[in-house]
Amino acid sequence: MDDGQFRRFEIKLLVASVIIGGISAIISSALGLYGVYLGSEAIRQTERLESLKIRPLLVNEYRSNSLERWGLYTKNIGYGPARIKSVTIGYKDEGGETLWLRYGDGETADGISLYDFLGLTGINDHIRQLSVQEKTDRAVYVNWPWLGAHYGPNEEFSLINFPDEDYTSPEWQATFGETAKSRLRSLCLGIEYESLDGTVLSNLSDSRKCAELDMSDATRVN
Repeated sequence: MDDGQFRRFEIKLLVASVIIGGISAIISSALGLYGVYLGSEAIRQTERLESLKIRPLLVNEYRSNSLERWGLYTKNIGYGPARIKSVTIGYKDEGGETLWLRYGDGETADGISLYDFLGLTGINDHIRQLSVQEKTDRAVYVNWPWLGAHYGPNEEFSLINFPDEDYTSPEWQATFGETAKSRLRSLCLGIEYESLDGTVLSNLSDSRKCAELDMSDATRVN
């Protein structure tokens, strides 16, 4: 090998070493970045798992059996408490008109009768002369999901519930029975709530019924 060939060989070795060094640096940087990604992803997954440990889950249930009062109940089946942020209630009346009630943070439903809104005014008039226990058995109850209220795991509340038919008279059934059942069948309840970590969640009593009522038309109460 003459001097020229040897010189060219040296240059090729130098170029190869530079290329190999560059590739090694790139691989090293990529591995470093991948390690950072894996670390941050592990942190995110840990945070997600920790969040799920305190995440509430409100579900609405229609109940109708002889073991309890029939109606619309909401229960927290999640792992953490739920703070109520806003409530939307809607239904179609006998004339087919959609009626809405919505209130959110900073608002209250004070002064608004849920009985009146649901068209159930006077539905408990028949129990006025009854004993306390009889009133408890025979009354219709409607309740606001109060804003800011916290419902812990396994806690529940009912928006509306009715006595078993065994506790109501034929006169009551004739006057209020069908109206009560109609309200329950068409009722849309939407609740927005917040977990301990500030995550905002929502639920619907029946997505099909709520879609039929078109929640986009809902207006705030005040």
